[in-house]
Amino acid sequence: MNDAIEEYIKDIKKNIYHLVPSDEYLDDLRQNLLEYAQQFPDFTYTDLMEQFGKPEDLAAEFINNQRPYGPKERAAFRNKLRIFLFVAIAIIVILILLIAVSSRQRQAMYSDVTTETEGELITE
Repeated sequence: MNDAIEEYIKDIKKNIYHLVPSDEYLDDLRQNLLEYAQQFPDFTYTDLMEQFGKPEDLAAEFINNQRPYGPKERAAFRNKLRIFLFVAIAIIVILILLIAVSSRQRQAMYSDVTTETEGELITE
């Protein structure tokens, strides 16, 4: 009887065409089918179709219930990603410039101190 379950799952998987992640869905469905098999040990593939529906119908329903990732959604995601990357790069450039300016100011301050004390003997 597990052959009928495996064939039924295989037919659903074939109709999903790897369009959306389906492993969790198929595992849950397999559990439901095994529970059905315990209640009705003499079931057939036809019984599964009558109880749960045609594999192609289940696959179509599953695909339709998933979040669509069509061309518009992908384009919107790419645009958001570009904006995020632009902002991140801008922040990094600003931080680098601030560090460079701060470093030059410190370097100028230390060079002024060095020229003032040059030639003098510092004793304590």
